Amino acid sequence: MKNATAQIHIRSDFERKDGTFPIYLRVTIDRETKKIPLGITVSLKYWDIKHLEGKRGDVQHLKKNLARDKELARVQEIVLNHKIEGKTLTLERFDEYFKGISTNLKNSFFELAFSEIENDYAHKGSYETYRTRKSTIKAVKDYFNKDFPFDYIDYNALKRLDDHLKKEVIANRPGRGF
Repeated sequence: MKNATAQIHIRSDFERKDGTFPIYLRVTIDRETKKIPLGITVSLKYWDIKHLEGKRGDVQHLKKNLARDKELARVQEIVLNHKIEGKTLTLERFDEYFKGISTNLKNSFFELAFSEIENDYAHKGSYETYRTRKSTIKAVKDYFNKDFPFDYIDYNALKRLDDHLKKEVIANRPGRGF
């Protein structure tokens, strides 16, 4: 994974007619930089340069800070998903994901799992491995009876699945087990 950073900046060299300055996101990936306007403007007297956030004097400071945090979270999500998928993130690819042009990011565990199984089989896998993995993930999906986002996966969900597999699936397979 290439090094990726995101920082909030105020464009102090571009004052708008109303006396405010635009806020933008500066994304750097492997020493290439892109500036993304956030659609937020602030007066310099209501901008905390040290903490990179709006001050309380601006009546919309909470809304502006929330919008800033939301955009930073989107950047972190894109970077994290690329790390999880083991894919190289370039500035061009980042820009596609950030603008919503590319939809290859997986939003749920099952979406990612099935995609990875297909990808492994297409590049280097045997049919038996492919079939086994696909049926295993399908059984897990059937157990949960729904697709779920990554933040749903926690210890309790995995414990319920483990208990289910021990009681139902493994017990009902003749000649198989741990």
